[in-house]
Amino acid sequence: AMVSRQESITDAKNKINAEDLLEHTKVLASPEYAGRYPGTLGETKTMNYLQSQFQKLGAVGPFKNGSFFQPVPLSNLTRSDMSQMIISSPTTNWRGVYTPQQDFVAVTSRSTECSQEITSNPLIFVGFGIVAPEYDWDDYRGLDVKGKTVLVLVNDPGFYRPDLFKGKTMTYYGRWTYKYAEAARQGARAIFLIHTTETAGYPWSTVLVTKTMSNLVLQNAGHVCNVEGWVTTSLATELLKEIGYTDLNSAIQAALSQSIEGRKELLIESYSTSRSSSPVVSNNFVALLKGHEDLAKEVIVYSGHWDHFGIVKRKKKNEATGEEYEETEIKAGARDNGLSVAALICLAMAHRRLQDIEPDVPRRSILFFAATAEEQGLLGADYYCRVTNENPDEISSG
Repeated sequence: AMVSRQESITDAKNKINAEDLLEHTKVLASPEYAGRYPGTLGETKTMNYLQSQFQKLGAVGPFKNGSFFQPVPLSNLTRSDMSQMIISSPTTNWRGVYTPQQDFVAVTSRSTECSQEITSNPLIFVGFGIVAPEYDWDDYRGLDVKGKTVLVLVNDPGFYRPDLFKGKTMTYYGRWTYKYAEAARQGARAIFLIHTTETAGYPWSTVLVTKTMSNLVLQNAGHVCNVEGWVTTSLATELLKEIGYTDLNSAIQAALSQSIEGRKELLIESYSTSRSSSPVVSNNFVALLKGHEDLAKEVIVYSGHWDHFGIVKRKKKNEATGEEYEETEIKAGARDNGLSVAALICLAMAHRRLQDIEPDVPRRSILFFAATAEEQGLLGADYYCRVTNENPDEISSG
């Protein structure tokens, strides 16, 4: 019997269902996968599982010899040693001494220069730290930050004003990864982001967990600031008062008007941080369902990230005896981002089902991309975009 096009689409859509999503998520978040940390046995299991699922659907690997895996060269940087930070005002007698973790965190992401020291370095407030010509926005206009430390608001202007950027929907310009990269492009030596739970979307405790433990960085990542860090709301307020604002809100209002008048520079008298580095190889997973006819070279991309935080060790205290002990916890990552990887598999099942019914579809090729090291700062996606030769103009967003 002839099947109508609408019936074909409905049949394919049914491949995206709660039962299959749950089944794949359960596998990816199971204890055997140990939280899917890059470069571990959990990664090996994840790669094998994804390869078996996509091979069953007739997808191919786009890399050499039909491989689904794109090696991403990473470095593991150990937990940071951080000194106190001393900041002063060149124009008054004000001077502050600040404690790492309590007031700030600041580390280096350089895989080959793991010890960094900042002495007698100017500190300047640069609003949101955004250069976005399409929004007629440039926080660095008129400022020379080369070799200096920049203090930057988290999120983007739309968080405060619905008529700016995309309103409450944060753009890439609001992400900490963008802020770090833009500061480096401007030649800054160091960057500090101002934390508030509302603008960041998570509490200070999350900053401490993610920025003080060992973490992964891209090898040869190009230019990054020597030091990257965060300051608490209370420390930021203290600094902004010395810079010339009455409080954090008045600094935000000045940033929204892109006004740099009256800003004073402070001075970081001393700060140092050090860590050690070791190489890690992880993989992006990429699968392709080839299209047909003249549009096969155009690519629709579905993406998610497969990694999570792995096994985390935490210090606990026995309340009865007062003794400290170490507890290990598997960060399973079912929702973040096992469910999205399960969705990639189900989407591939739907496209394959449509192909079974109508052999000449899809006309465009469909690429399923599961990035590594997203939790470490979009590293796998960054690497893929740098080295993959697909023409961005031929990639539809999916």
